[in-house]
Amino acid sequence: MVRTMMAAAALDIVWKNIATSLDNGEDVAATEKTSLRQIDALELFEVYYRDRFRAQLRDTIVPEFIEGINSCQEDGAAGVVALSHAVRTLKARLSPILSAAKSWTSDDAAHQTSVIPQTSLLENLKCILEAHFSLPGLSRFRSVLLDQFKSSYDDFVALQQLREEDEDLDRLCEANVFKSNLDLSEHGFEEAAMLVSKLRNVDVVTTALDDIGLLHLLCASTGFSSLVEDIIVGNVTAICKGEFEESFVNSIDSWLTQSFYGWFELCTTHSARATPTLSWSSVQACMYHTLCQLRIDELFDIIVDYPDSQAAISDLHTCLHRIEDTPGYQSVRAYLLHSLTATFRRRLLHPGANTNDILAQYILAIKALRELDPSGVVLEVVCAPVRAYLQRREDTIRSIVTSLIDDSNSDLSSELADGKPIAMADSDGSSDESDGDDDAPARVWMPDPVDAAPSSSRSQRTGDVTSLLINIYGSKELFVKEYRQLLSERLLALDDDDVIDREARHLELLKLRFGEEHMTQCEVMLKDVTDSKRISTRIEADAKGTPEGEIIGANGDLRILILSRLFWPSFKGEDTLELPSRLQRSIDAFTRKYEVLKAARTLDFKKQLGYVAVDIELDDGTTMEFRVPPVVACIIMHFEDTPRWTLDALSSTMKVSTAVLQKRILFWTRQGLIKQVSPGEYILDEQGYATTDNTASSTANAMHDAADGDDDDDDDD
Repeated sequence: MVRTMMAAAALDIVWKNIATSLDNGEDVAATEKTSLRQIDALELFEVYYRDRFRAQLRDTIVPEFIEGINSCQEDGAAGVVALSHAVRTLKARLSPILSAAKSWTSDDAAHQTSVIPQTSLLENLKCILEAHFSLPGLSRFRSVLLDQFKSSYDDFVALQQLREEDEDLDRLCEANVFKSNLDLSEHGFEEAAMLVSKLRNVDVVTTALDDIGLLHLLCASTGFSSLVEDIIVGNVTAICKGEFEESFVNSIDSWLTQSFYGWFELCTTHSARATPTLSWSSVQACMYHTLCQLRIDELFDIIVDYPDSQAAISDLHTCLHRIEDTPGYQSVRAYLLHSLTATFRRRLLHPGANTNDILAQYILAIKALRELDPSGVVLEVVCAPVRAYLQRREDTIRSIVTSLIDDSNSDLSSELADGKPIAMADSDGSSDESDGDDDAPARVWMPDPVDAAPSSSRSQRTGDVTSLLINIYGSKELFVKEYRQLLSERLLALDDDDVIDREARHLELLKLRFGEEHMTQCEVMLKDVTDSKRISTRIEADAKGTPEGEIIGANGDLRILILSRLFWPSFKGEDTLELPSRLQRSIDAFTRKYEVLKAARTLDFKKQLGYVAVDIELDDGTTMEFRVPPVVACIIMHFEDTPRWTLDALSSTMKVSTAVLQKRILFWTRQGLIKQVSPGEYILDEQGYATTDNTASSTANAMHDAADGDDDDDDDD
């Protein structure tokens, strides 16, 4: 008991001596430490020291500092001066205490007890200091400091702009102008001098806080990290948003190292930047994350503009590669997959979008996403809803086939010309594509990426555009069947020998892609066209100068397409159309000549198929040319013979339903040649053409109008 009382008395005496020495700016005598060690009270004194320091912080130092911070109400230069004064006062109160603590380190293991941690007194005091400055009561200080940091960035940028505009100012600022006493106003740079003065005060604040061990705590806070992120996001967005034709990775790299880093270095110190959240690598990762986020949000528009937006795709690929070792990489990649998939659903996969537009966007997505992610996983995941949606649309196959043989579609036509076989995905994810080259090098097996779907097919991720389009349905037969149907329609509408050559070229290319065995019927169809032309020429030559020849040519050039029934697709509806007698006589005469030429064979005419070139001459001498389906041509021919008809009468004469007839007669009413005078009754109206805007009506437009509504007619094909 006596020994304890003696130790307590000694502690009070030593503390008073230390306090007096600190007040006088004197060094603490080493004999104080020796005397405490003699009574085995050195470690006990450190506990006492910490308690007295904690009490001083609570009772005097922190309240005085809070009072000084609360006086920092002004913005601009006055505000940063007030903050600088408060921080320098804090440093003045703390520095002697922290300096004295360095000499009281419990480094002698012989005097350690199990109760006292084996850390220096200075480290213990810094922990107490950090705990006090983390309390909610000092949130005002943290807020003021962040506001000044934010304002200092604007000042730093403004100074950088002035330096870029004036070489003399830039030369003066080449050294660390914030650490020097250089007065720029003496050189005529008043605005720059004001900015430098404000930034110097910020430097004083950060240096003082670092000296007392608080800067790294404040800079490692979420508030400062958010400020850094906001500055990076703002600049990256301002530089890159909406600009897809130029690469910006190098530009933002230069901004980060040349502009941002100068401010970042001003607001932090080496020790503060040693914390993980403020390391330079984390700042760079933040910038790349920001550009990734921006480009992912714009990715749909980037794909729409591809290949003009290839630079934006390249930037996104580069940034993803640079952050793939950071903790947030997987979340960014997941956001990419989720965001683009949702955007496709919202902006593309809806009833208002045309199938051709969806296919065009899908093709662009294939190219763009393959450049972004060569593994094909992003393409497979993001476009899975697109493929499923296209599969449900009735006109998808027709649109794909039309695109394949459309010479204006440079992408697909160039792939078609390559002649590479279609790679079909099997259920096990393999491909049925054969290399066909025994000398080809063996493929090296590579594992699928971790986010690839378990049931995914490597061929679906790596095949060419045509293969991916065909794989929407997973069957070549569907596309071959649709091509046969499309080819039949195109051949029935032939009016130019060049068209036959073009279709033959397309067929040869498709044979390379789909295989010859799938295109046998199509070859027969093309052969029918060339054989029909030869037979027609032979019959016309044989009938020339004979009565039957005159009948055949009575209605102009009669071109008959003779089809091999088993090789052509079936045609919708029944052939009920009854032609005007003058047309029927020409057909009958041609049939008789064919039966002579081809013994034991005859022709069964499909009267609803084909087209008729109609020349109409009006009373005023105006001549009009139209190319229309047979039923439309028959209507005007009947009105030529009888100028007034009812639908019922005309339907009975032509053996066509009134519903179909009413649709077909609309073509002539739009041309102004037939006029409806009452429900179900029409008359020939040659004067109506003059009042209708039909001048220079093209054959192509007339043919399109006449065929309008074909898909709804059961009697036509």
